[in-house]
Amino acid sequence: MVASPFDFPHKRAVKDGRSAIYQALRLAGIGPGDEVLVPDYHCIAMIVPILALGARPVFYAIDAELMAQPDAIRPQISKASKALLVVNYFGFPNRLAACAELCRAHGLMMIEDCAHSLYGRSDGQSLGSFGDYSICSMRKFLPVQDGGLLASAHHPIDLPPAPKIAWGGGFAVFCILCRLAR
Repeated sequence: MVASPFDFPHKRAVKDGRSAIYQALRLAGIGPGDEVLVPDYHCIAMIVPILALGARPVFYAIDAELMAQPDAIRPQISKASKALLVVNYFGFPNRLAACAELCRAHGLMMIEDCAHSLYGRSDGQSLGSFGDYSICSMRKFLPVQDGGLLASAHHPIDLPPAPKIAWGGGFAVFCILCRLAR
C-alpha cells in the first residue's frame, strides 16, 4: 500500500485545497508583513490565501521539469520570509529533501502542496511528509465539487472543528473526510 497524507497522525478535512493552504499558513503563524515563497508556475488558489492573511507572495523560479531549485530560492529569502510552498506537480515529487533542508537552515515552515499527488513516495518517504504541513484537493482525484485535506506528519492541527455546512456537490466527500480526520 502506498502511503498518503491520509495516513498521517494529524489531519483535518477542509472545504477545498485553497482552505487547506489558508489553514496551513495560519498554523505556520503567517500574518501581515510576512512573505511566503511560491513557485512562479502556480494557481490563483495558492495566492489568495496568502493575500487573505495580509502576507505577500514572493515568486521563485522553477526549472523546465517544474522542480524547485533551492540554490535559486535561497537569494530570495529575507527576514520577512516565513514559509516555502512546494508543489508536487502532476503526481511527480519535487526536490523535497533539498527544500526541507533549505527550510530548516533558514527557519522557514514548509508547506507541501499535494493537490496533484495524493499518493506517492520520494526517497523512501511519503509525499506530504517532508514539509511541516501538506495539503490535498479531492476534486483533482474524485468526481466531486470540493473537499480538501490539511495534514501533518509532524505537528498537531489545532483548529476549530470543521463547520457542518452543505458545501455543494462534494458535501458527501467532505463528510467522509471529516469522519476520517477524527
